[in-house]
Amino acid sequence: MTDKLSEFQMERRRFLRFSIEIKLHYQCLKKASQSNLQTTTTKDIGAGGLAMYTSDKLDENQMLMLTLFLPGEVAISEGAQPGKRSKTFILAKVVWNKSITNSTYLQGIQFIDLKLEDRSRLRKFLVTYPEKSEN
Repeated sequence: MTDKLSEFQMERRRFLRFSIEIKLHYQCLKKASQSNLQTTTTKDIGAGGLAMYTSDKLDENQMLMLTLFLPGEVAISEGAQPGKRSKTFILAKVVWNKSITNSTYLQGIQFIDLKLEDRSRLRKFLVTYPEKSEN
């Protein structure tokens, strides 16, 4: 039974996760309005999602707009200014959450819409960043 559970848990995650702290902005998207922009960091990240810390518990299935700031990366998009960090914009949703303390939550985030070139750039960044991966 334990082997089946381990297989199931491994199958649920399509991409490796890397323990990398990356600055990001997130904004909760609502039908009528949008919430204020919040700043946080990741606990871990992969090509298909991330875990991030927040001060508020977010509802499962809550849609978010994320802006990732990849460390050490220079903007390469058209019209970008040389020497500035590149930003990656991602439509995502909350898939799980866990209380860490009374005022800190860990949120599991799944990427919903990530441009192919941004996903490739993220993968390249992850495999070249000097940190240890997690399953």
